[in-house]
Amino acid sequence: MTFTAAQIAATLRITPQAVRKQLRGAEAASVVICAGVETRAWALDQLPANWRAQLVSASERAGCRTVEDFLKDPPKRWQPPLPLEKICEADIREAHLNLAIFKFWLERQHDPSLTSAQIDAGIVENYCRIKKIRKFSASSARKLFNRYVERDGGQDKWDELAIYLPVNPRPKEFKPDPSPADLSGKFDGLKNHLDNNLSDPACPTREDCTAVWTLVLKEYGKLLSGGTSAKSAGRQMLAFLSARAAFLAASRGALRKMLERRIANGVDDHRKRNGRRAEYPANDMDLIRHFASEDHDGCIDEAWRAHHRELSDYTRQRHPFGWACPKRFRKAINPEFVKALTLSKRSQKELREAVGFVRRDYTGMCAMDEFIFDDVTADVQEGFDSPDGESSLWRPQIILGIDAASRKVVSWSKSDDKGPTAKLVCIAVKQAISEHGVPDQITLENGWVFGRSLNINGKEDENGQAIVRGLANFGCEVYHHLPGNPTSKGDLENVINALQRRMKNLPGYTGNCERFHAADDFKKQERQISKGDAAAADFRLTFEQFSEKFDGIVADYNNTPQPYGRLNGLTPNDAFIKFKKAVKHATIPPQLHWLLDEQYIVLVKTGGVQISHYGKPLQVKGGELPQYIGQELRACVDRFDDSTVTFFTMDYSHTFTVETMPNPNRHETRLAAGSGKLAKARQNIGQHIKYFNGEANRLRGLLGNTRQRTLAEINHEMIDVPETAADRPLIVDPQIVEAGEAMKLQRAQFGDARAEEGRNQHRAQTFAEKTGLTLSAAGVAKLTPDQLRKLSKYKNAASL
Repeated sequence: MTFTAAQIAATLRITPQAVRKQLRGAEAASVVICAGVETRAWALDQLPANWRAQLVSASERAGCRTVEDFLKDPPKRWQPPLPLEKICEADIREAHLNLAIFKFWLERQHDPSLTSAQIDAGIVENYCRIKKIRKFSASSARKLFNRYVERDGGQDKWDELAIYLPVNPRPKEFKPDPSPADLSGKFDGLKNHLDNNLSDPACPTREDCTAVWTLVLKEYGKLLSGGTSAKSAGRQMLAFLSARAAFLAASRGALRKMLERRIANGVDDHRKRNGRRAEYPANDMDLIRHFASEDHDGCIDEAWRAHHRELSDYTRQRHPFGWACPKRFRKAINPEFVKALTLSKRSQKELREAVGFVRRDYTGMCAMDEFIFDDVTADVQEGFDSPDGESSLWRPQIILGIDAASRKVVSWSKSDDKGPTAKLVCIAVKQAISEHGVPDQITLENGWVFGRSLNINGKEDENGQAIVRGLANFGCEVYHHLPGNPTSKGDLENVINALQRRMKNLPGYTGNCERFHAADDFKKQERQISKGDAAAADFRLTFEQFSEKFDGIVADYNNTPQPYGRLNGLTPNDAFIKFKKAVKHATIPPQLHWLLDEQYIVLVKTGGVQISHYGKPLQVKGGELPQYIGQELRACVDRFDDSTVTFFTMDYSHTFTVETMPNPNRHETRLAAGSGKLAKARQNIGQHIKYFNGEANRLRGLLGNTRQRTLAEINHEMIDVPETAADRPLIVDPQIVEAGEAMKLQRAQFGDARAEEGRNQHRAQTFAEKTGLTLSAAGVAKLTPDQLRKLSKYKNAASL
């Protein structure tokens, strides 16, 4: 059996705070629900020995058999000092209102689904609505709530009116204290008014108080006229009012101040002269707003004290200098506006957070409509121990892609690079396409890697032909976020935060900011690894280990229900299936996944082919490549292995693969044939040269050596030339000749037409800039220069 601190304190007659302080080192035996709040409870044997002795003696005096019975025995129910029929009507009405306010929440105080804050908020709402007031504090609500609980004594009789009475209920017949003996015979008119003319002696109205103060000032004037000093007259009036009219103020001190104020200013409230609404000069309000936001960090009271003398006469007359800014002036300058001005001058980031952001509408958005990709540096530090004993530490780079509608992580790629790379981006995007299909839109970051990479954005030649295939070549549109606007990809940022939070239990966790959030153990381990006192494997994961853990983190996220937003309890995996359109998106079958590799259109030159692959220059020589010198080929480089390049003819009729040229170290020497990078590079160059030499020898053997023939003619000597070459007739089909001439003519005509179209387009653009009229290039071609000039003059005249 366990007991709360309040139960123990009630029997020991100490405060619950003292019980909790004494038992702060003892673990609670159980947790119980009290007033909607989880409360710790302790067993009897956990209490100190002196407390147990006190409880034993107290239980014996109370006649209880055991201490447990004594602790469980509820306190006696509170009884009002007067019967209800003898209490004044005002207090009875107040009790009825309190019953209507608190009964609902008192009956539900042990509901485990309700918290203390929810109960307090409900009481405040009822209090303001029933009593028709604008403001009521939660602390006052909790104070009254605890009072009624204590008065009930654990009997749960919340319908009884007695427990809702004020602390000191007033009787119906109000009997004031007798006047002092030395004032007998004085102030008879005031005494008669107090005895006979008050509407309710127990609860006088404002009009009753005003009438009393009027008579008080009249009697005070009589004393002064009779020769009594002002000090003596004030004392006599204060003594009389304390005895017979204590209802005018809460205490004797407050009554003395009110008397002094009435004597100085009269009965009327001079604040009424100010009117119901103040019209402050705009310069005064701008002055306090400016200095409060500029010099005092938004504190209006400090600005009021510092610059009160600079305000206009109207404002200073209405509000003399004071420690705090008057409520009416504070309301006039709008504290919320001052707060916004302060944020504007302090930090634009804080101002944007206060103003809020755009709430996006996802109605009608389906899965596969948009994939969003961004880079993130993992909040986990990795380590690597090299064979020579050196240890290195770094944080891996991750490219993360989600489906905008379902928030599912559709792909991710990781590397141990120091920053994100275009290769890492393309791997993540193409992994998503190969697994899920081609989305309608791909949205990327607008950084250097995302915005400038040719492999992402593609490259075309002057004829519009794609030299480097970008991501848009797969049939989707590629967009970039606005620079410096992380809120435009808020969904992705939320997913990244959810994944980062799941990394907290991994070794080497750095926190959001390594400098400020990393634990002391993290920094100590980092120093040990840097000094060589410990290996990186002792405290950090390797890249392979982190990759395995991160795959599990992503799988856990995709299978965890999301209770908020448009998912409404669905897991991202389930939402991805549910939100798909009826019309399926294009998918790439496995046998064509090689199309996702990087493809380029290259021109084969004498020196082979040079390709810039993710910023890395690749040289390709040898093999069948020299056979296609001067021709354009399609080059395909694997996403993960760039050691070989596969070439296709433009119509994909022939395919061959060539190894890329290695990059040997400058100190490497050729030790044996076929060994080392240098030997391999020379072998590729040798293949390239051998092909050209073979072709040259073939042609020389077929058509002869011109230099030797010339020398033989000079020396009247003939050199043997194969008869097949000398006697070989050149036969040309006339249709081929005509087709070639027609091709040249057609290309010339197309060239002239494109040139004329370009000139017309330029004229149309110039005409539109001058006149504001938009004409097509074909329309401009139909008009003469005179007609264009007349049209321009007519436009100018019409605009006037």
